[in-house]
Amino acid sequence: MSSLCAVLTSLKQRWDDQEKLRSKFGSVMEDPAGSQDTNSNPHGLQCEYAKSSRSTCRVCDEAIPKGELRLAILVERDQAPGMLIPAWHHPACFFEHHREKVKSSDEFDGIEKMRTHDRAVIAALINGEPLPDPPEEEPEEEVTAGQKSYKKGTVSGSESPLKKGKEVLGSLRSTRSKNKRSLEEEEPAKENGSAKRRHCEDDSIRVEAIDASHSTLNGPDESSAAAMSEAHAKLRDQSNAIWAVKDNIAKNSDRKNKQLYKHILHMNGINVSNRYSESDMIAILADAMVFGVTEMCPECKSSRLIPEEYHYRCPTYLDWGQCAYHTSEPKFMKFSVPVDVDVEWLRDYEYTPRTRVFLQKAVEAPPISAAKLKSDIAVRRAEAEAEVIDTDKPFEGRTVACAGKLAHNQSHYQRLIESGGGALSKTVTSSLWFVVSTKTEVDKNSNKIKQAAEAGVDVVDASYITDCIEQKRRFNFRDAKYLLVSNSNTRAPARPEERKRKGEFLETEQRPKTARLTLKGGAVVDPESMLEDTHHVLHDGKLLWSVVLSRTDVEKNLNMYYKLQVLEPDNGSSDYYLFRSWGRVGTSRGGTKLEDFDKQTAKEEFQRLYEEKCGNEFGKPPIKHPGMLFPLEVDFGQDDDFALKSSVTPGSKTQLAKPIQEIIKLIFDVQAMKQTLRAMEIDLSKMPLGKLSTNMIMAAYKVLADALNLVNSHADGVGSRTRVLTLSNQFFTLIPHDFGGNSAPLLDNEEIIRSKLEMLDAIKDIEIATSLLKDEKTEEGTEDEDPVDVHYRKLRTHIEVLERNSEEFKIVEQCTKTTHAPTHTDYSLVIEDVLKVNREGEEERFKAFEDLHNKKLLWHGSRLTNFAGILSQGLRIAPPEAPVTGYMFGKGIYFADMVSKSANYCCADPKQRTGLLLLSEVALGDMYEITKAEFIEELPKGKTSTKGCGQTGPKEFISLPGTDDVQVPMGPPTQQKLGGKSRKSDLLYNEYIVYNVEQVRIRYLVKVKFDFGRRRR
Repeated sequence: MSSLCAVLTSLKQRWDDQEKLRSKFGSVMEDPAGSQDTNSNPHGLQCEYAKSSRSTCRVCDEAIPKGELRLAILVERDQAPGMLIPAWHHPACFFEHHREKVKSSDEFDGIEKMRTHDRAVIAALINGEPLPDPPEEEPEEEVTAGQKSYKKGTVSGSESPLKKGKEVLGSLRSTRSKNKRSLEEEEPAKENGSAKRRHCEDDSIRVEAIDASHSTLNGPDESSAAAMSEAHAKLRDQSNAIWAVKDNIAKNSDRKNKQLYKHILHMNGINVSNRYSESDMIAILADAMVFGVTEMCPECKSSRLIPEEYHYRCPTYLDWGQCAYHTSEPKFMKFSVPVDVDVEWLRDYEYTPRTRVFLQKAVEAPPISAAKLKSDIAVRRAEAEAEVIDTDKPFEGRTVACAGKLAHNQSHYQRLIESGGGALSKTVTSSLWFVVSTKTEVDKNSNKIKQAAEAGVDVVDASYITDCIEQKRRFNFRDAKYLLVSNSNTRAPARPEERKRKGEFLETEQRPKTARLTLKGGAVVDPESMLEDTHHVLHDGKLLWSVVLSRTDVEKNLNMYYKLQVLEPDNGSSDYYLFRSWGRVGTSRGGTKLEDFDKQTAKEEFQRLYEEKCGNEFGKPPIKHPGMLFPLEVDFGQDDDFALKSSVTPGSKTQLAKPIQEIIKLIFDVQAMKQTLRAMEIDLSKMPLGKLSTNMIMAAYKVLADALNLVNSHADGVGSRTRVLTLSNQFFTLIPHDFGGNSAPLLDNEEIIRSKLEMLDAIKDIEIATSLLKDEKTEEGTEDEDPVDVHYRKLRTHIEVLERNSEEFKIVEQCTKTTHAPTHTDYSLVIEDVLKVNREGEEERFKAFEDLHNKKLLWHGSRLTNFAGILSQGLRIAPPEAPVTGYMFGKGIYFADMVSKSANYCCADPKQRTGLLLLSEVALGDMYEITKAEFIEELPKGKTSTKGCGQTGPKEFISLPGTDDVQVPMGPPTQQKLGGKSRKSDLLYNEYIVYNVEQVRIRYLVKVKFDFGRRRR
């Protein structure tokens, strides 16, 4: 409804035209005083008869036949934020999940077109009453103006609000100025059909959901009506005054006076740029002549403010985003006519102070996304499944699979399942209800158990099947009595025929697939050019003619990329091409263009486009310009195919012990690296072609440092929001993220900034691993060598497997079992292998601190993808560019004496249950002991480490076999004491931090399995 009000109150609609809209749609005005809520249908409820048989119910997934009554709630399409679409339901299904959203049947748009019986059905469902009996033959209802009759269930209601809205708005568009398309849609329109969507002026107002015929349930009382009449009069007078000035300017001006308008505005301190159209400048100018000019923007101090629908805001574009300052109560001063301007429409102008009236923006219920609606329905469905139901068909419409040896053969269980209405599958897929197995099979972690974890399917004891059949009841299979492994996190049970919906629920399917990128001539040829087999990127002297440009704007929900390449033929011919592609990062929105030129013309066009998009001259160090894209510094010397030239199957020839082979394969798993980055929302499909350079990553660290300093300063005054916006825009421009259609988040709190710090740390370690792989690929003489051996050699680390009956293994096992923290109950840890580690050069480096007292064997956990970097380069300290306050006790290497505290940093989950942990010898010396967070830049004199003293820790430390002075933590977890008294600390568990890498020697690498189905008590 506010969308219509924005049109009605826009300075770009004459008052008479606004009145036409009101007469067409009804009198719906937002209250200038904010005293009345006029939005009686905040959820966009709709009812109609199905126009075809193609729609399906969002709850039961069954088809809605043509002509049947269907109800909808408007949802935001996942791939197009701001675009609302109806989510249709059967009436009973609708009220099963959305009853709380409806108070009266009058709230449904289209209710007046429904048959009497169907209106009664809706009313009964709202009130929880029995449904009325259907009439034997319902008579045709009276056909009102604009409404068509219907017979035998086929219905065609009155003309849709959408059509009406577009017709009325279309008749008023003579005064509109065309918006500039965003860069995401800027290339030729014939290549981008999505640009055809229509918008109402600058607020991108959609009219699909506008239908004011039922805008209020109860009419306003007399006092509010009087207030609305007074506000109506003020708005009318204000609009007429502004339009009188605009008409006078138009009548007495020649065409193409944009520079004159801009000059007059600039002379009054309103420093608009050329991005504003001529009609925009006339509107700003008219407002200034009627009301005066505002004070200078207090944040950027670069311009006076300009009017928008609900306030005045600063028009200034800073390097990384627009100034965010706005106010609805500006201070006005006299508009001045420049002495060097002599035009007819300014000769008789005299400034008269006036009061500016603004509408208060109505507070609307934010639209629910299609994905959120699906998730909510799934959760409610799962809750319903948890209820115990008496039925002789407990498995109706469900499919399950069996894994391993059960009490009876599978034929027996198949008969039981089928007699209960279900079906037995031979394979494990995500569509299963659950997998039937035994505890023994789960402990073995057989293939089907692994497949169930990967598919997110729970594993249930076979007794569930027999209990349901024998007692003719459907029990909750997630009950502790039956559930062996929980992989689903309350995932809704799969329906017998999961339909793939068109549109909003196919976001992952509509996204572009990750293409294989092939390195040629020093850079990757974009596969969308279709020329990767015949051409390479032009490398002319010192310049590589390939660029990736990026721009993210949180406020405008922009997340765009633009790529340019000059492609040279491999065969030396004159067939040169200029390839460009553009779009929104991580989505299929955008397009490509391929043009053939001679070499010189291709280069000239490349240079022109580069300067047009980012404002820089190609080949010179780039500078960020307001509102323009920024070139990313990309290492083009890497493709994404890390496979060695070797024809040997990994693991087939190596003499390394099996556990070592498995570790090597694990930490050099390229797909796992990619999945890690995808989980962190890093886009791998289109941005960038190669990899971000170290310089770009260090620049991103610096942005996070500035953002964290701003957050910790608790600044909330002038300029703080603009600073947060510009830093957020800068970070997400430098490090392209895949947010789909959603806007990038603001870097306005410690939690998100710290998560991005962890992301950059992961990117660095993955870069190390991929660099090792790249070196291997170019290494000569590896064709006949086992890839596992090549990977192992690159680590420059000696690894040996500890026998399970050895004293060292038993010490590590006991330490693991007894130091699991009492609050970490979501999983238990099972040791699979313990490997002894000796990094090349680390023992020699450690000698400087070997005589330091207080040496402990401590835990350190990290993601699997980080271990190639850790083993090849050792544990490292955050770079200087990282925020100084981004770490609880300063920049150092962090350790724990409780295994689960470190295990949490492995980031394992039910689908990836393997983790790696380090046990390192740490020379602590005299510790600086503290009980709360304190950023350490320099330790107190005489201290060589920091200990964050927690409330709980190991009961004791024992000596490591074969050493005299290395202490190993042993449980059980015990309340810690400080100074003979119970410790009062902000920390739950102990942390140990050293600030010199030479104080650390890695001793053991422990491979563990996270058992999420066996929770600790």
